[in-house]
Amino acid sequence: MYAVDLKPMHKQHGYVVVAATPILFEAAIETIIVPKTIYQVTVTFGNKKIFFDPKDGRSINSRTIEGVAAVLDARPDIADKEQVIAAFRKQALSLVRNMETDGYIYVQPKKIGSK
Repeated sequence: MYAVDLKPMHKQHGYVVVAATPILFEAAIETIIVPKTIYQVTVTFGNKKIFFDPKDGRSINSRTIEGVAAVLDARPDIADKEQVIAAFRKQALSLVRNMETDGYIYVQPKKIGSK
């Protein structure tokens, strides 16, 4: 989504976009833990949700802290991105500790192509 400056067309009905600026959204971070069932950290901003789900995540990006942090870092539409990533990492590490307390072993998957 963008904040735009519009100018009316001279000879036709309608408008022309003069300038477009991406909107920066405030992010909300939520941790959901249902012991032995659900372990998730959700980062919500605008109409987008990004999940960290080390137990049931479908992709390497959703199963790893570094994967989610990389996705968040690549987003141009998050306000205070560094603070959001730091808060996410803190909640994700807390979630992993809770998961391990419940008997799960969390192994940070190796990056593809590393030995």
